[in-house]
Amino acid sequence: GSWPSRAASFFTGVSQSTHPAPAPAGRGPHDGPEAAASPPPAYHEVAEPRPGGSAGSGAGSGAGPLAAALDGSPLPLLLGEVYEVGLRVQMEVDGRDRLGDAAVHRSWVHGQLLVSNFRVLFRCLPATQAATGRGGAPFSSCEGLAVPCFSRDWRVPVRSVERLESSRALSDMLGPGGAMRVARAVTFHCKDGQQRRFTATRPHSEEEALADDFTSLVRKFEKWAFGPEEAFARLHGKATNLALNQAQAQAQAAEGGAGGALAVGSAVGSLASQGRLLRHLGGLSVAEDLARMGLGSYGHKLRLVRQSDLNLCLSYPLELLVPAAVPNKELVAAAKYRSKQRLPVVTWFDPRTGAHLARASQPLVGMNSKRCLEDEKLVRELAALTFRDELDELSGDLVPKKCVYYIVDARSKVATRGNQLLGKGVEQVKYYRDPGEAGRYMSELHFMSIGNIHAVREAFDAMHALCRPTALDAPGASKGWLGLVDSAGWLGHVSAILKANNFVVGAITREKCGVLIHCSDGWDRTPTLCCLAQLCIDPHYRTLKGLAVLVEKEWLSYGHKFSDRCGHGSPTAQQSEERAPVFVLWLDCVWQLARQFPTCFEFNEDLLLALLDHLFSCRFGTFLSNSFIERKRHEEKTLSIWGWVDQRFDEFTNPRYEKYTEGPVVPSAQSKNIAIWEGYWQRFDVSRLPMNPHSQEPKTYYD
Repeated sequence: GSWPSRAASFFTGVSQSTHPAPAPAGRGPHDGPEAAASPPPAYHEVAEPRPGGSAGSGAGSGAGPLAAALDGSPLPLLLGEVYEVGLRVQMEVDGRDRLGDAAVHRSWVHGQLLVSNFRVLFRCLPATQAATGRGGAPFSSCEGLAVPCFSRDWRVPVRSVERLESSRALSDMLGPGGAMRVARAVTFHCKDGQQRRFTATRPHSEEEALADDFTSLVRKFEKWAFGPEEAFARLHGKATNLALNQAQAQAQAAEGGAGGALAVGSAVGSLASQGRLLRHLGGLSVAEDLARMGLGSYGHKLRLVRQSDLNLCLSYPLELLVPAAVPNKELVAAAKYRSKQRLPVVTWFDPRTGAHLARASQPLVGMNSKRCLEDEKLVRELAALTFRDELDELSGDLVPKKCVYYIVDARSKVATRGNQLLGKGVEQVKYYRDPGEAGRYMSELHFMSIGNIHAVREAFDAMHALCRPTALDAPGASKGWLGLVDSAGWLGHVSAILKANNFVVGAITREKCGVLIHCSDGWDRTPTLCCLAQLCIDPHYRTLKGLAVLVEKEWLSYGHKFSDRCGHGSPTAQQSEERAPVFVLWLDCVWQLARQFPTCFEFNEDLLLALLDHLFSCRFGTFLSNSFIERKRHEEKTLSIWGWVDQRFDEFTNPRYEKYTEGPVVPSAQSKNIAIWEGYWQRFDVSRLPMNPHSQEPKTYYD
């Protein structure tokens, strides 16, 4: 349908802020007794079985929700989480020899595999925690040679599983006394690179029952893993809202009593968990961020336009920052000349110099070299923001300074030619110049040759395959570790982005020029470069709150396709082609920055890992959907990840942080200064040294 019928009614009355308004004036997040009270946790353990619950060895069909593991131990639960199925299995784990070449060997751990509407959980049974090494002989002591490196309990969100492989039947196995047994196996391939294989065995006489239990487990898993992406986020949000209402009711009942302060504090804590009242981060409004930059004193050159008045672009936010000299009618015409109507808009600016960062999508040039006068005028007015006078050394008079306006295309030149065959392409710079006699500015087009989503996806998969424990034992591994890392290509993408970033940062900070960045549709490589450049230029974005605002502004508001890129839907062939870890690549670049400038960032590596864990978990509504409009439809019914981050502010804070305001931080893009992010890529790799002699679970942030 047309824009008015699809989006005009939605845009009307919608706030630009992606979070509800903060608390009324007079009660700040640090005021009163609630600041010292602990919020009710969104995570709890169920110790007592529910009525009708079952923790048997079967799949639990028809027996109601499960309340405990087979050994009676409590199950981890988030608000709104329910365990629906459990099955006695063996989990295949990787172990390491303490002697010899420290090679990786396979072991098996007995336990129960459970599936809830949020996670897959393997609970090891203490009485049968015996791993078997080569030859099948069990080790009776942890002093044996083959020792699992990580905790034998295992958990992962169901939405973090990319695909499931199950075998209908394996070869018959001999059980105790030579009795025939049948087996079924399932392997979980996770989006963070983990692979876990589970096998369930039964006597041959129970083959049909095993098949039924196994099928029930797989169906329950697929229901939650490949169903609507917002399903659990809505349940989790509803349960949290219910807890909030109960806390508020308790606060009202206890008002004036001894329990009043605690009840009020609990209510405020619940608000914080939803992102509505952030004690440390405060408000995350993009409009407030523009005011921080100085929009109030720069209103004669830039203005905010509301899409409810113009209906410009379906994947852009409600309010757009554009040159004040361009009327609304010309903005509409310029939008029609850009792919997906993503016209050039300003996302960051310096009111002192006029230097700015703008983003867009590719123009619809085509093979016929189409032009759009309105688009050319829009870019010309962007370039005019940097016009200023300078002192002539010979005459001593102020004369207009000539400047360059940089158009940065994140693609390669060859890629733009291919797009031109499809009716798209790149700017014809000869038309993007000052038409006046003075010629105050000229445009320069620069190609950055950053890989597309398909190249990034292939490199991502190659890196995960390389960082599995047995990767170097595979055929073709004769290149050695460094050669295989280079062949994967991931660090090459990181290097290309850092080089492009340094060009953009130099143009803005040294030359005081404006830069327009785009790729094809402007929602993958474009936010990657825009975000990284702002991190380098503006010290505010190197704080924890600033990073949250940056993600909200550049990735969420401007329509990065999180649902498609993260594979939140069913694993169809078309969906797989859209999957690409673009946000993961950007966070890797952020980690490279923090590694090279360890005291310039308020946040630490743990925050980056937590964001990656919940990028795929679908616990929060933050990283769901493909656009600002789609996200708004379920935003009030789901929680924000920033409320969860705010509750763990100290955990995610860099103790070495020192605010640096002397200029931009410019990373080195040389290959010798780009490192593998071991905290992410090798988080689950037991073959990595130094070896921890005790079993330890890799740090994850699912709960």
